[in-house]
Amino acid sequence: VSTARFEQMIKAGAFAEYARVYEDWKGLERSEIERPLRRGQDVIIRTDVNGVRHWRRTLEGAVTVVIIAAGHKTPAEYHKTITRARIVNREPDISLAKLQTRLDEVDDELADADNNDYVVVNHHNGLDSAVAELLAIVSYERANVSRATPRLV
Repeated sequence: VSTARFEQMIKAGAFAEYARVYEDWKGLERSEIERPLRRGQDVIIRTDVNGVRHWRRTLEGAVTVVIIAAGHKTPAEYHKTITRARIVNREPDISLAKLQTRLDEVDDELADADNNDYVVVNHHNGLDSAVAELLAIVSYERANVSRATPRLV
């Protein structure tokens, strides 16, 4: 979608969430959330810390889960090390200033972790365990009659 079209869609209220991320527009259309919710389906949104803050305000009944990597260092140190490696692998020519900005966001993400409903720690060589924990959360929350039916507000 072109920048002009994206901006038209913003004005038309087409997005449930949108933001300028590293000089590019990113967004999630309302229909991508509303359609599956009307069918009673789960909606999983992979987002950053700013996105989850948005969803806490605008998606009633949302269950938020943050997944952090942990290894032999403290979870925060290891998560930052892993994140740095992923960024550099995806963007080998990234400037040091841009890399530092991204790593500062990791600090913000870790500081916000306790504001989520769940924190899943993905231990070194523990992917199966983290996946099992996520599946248990989904099962529990599907059966949780006290949770509001998810809807955009």
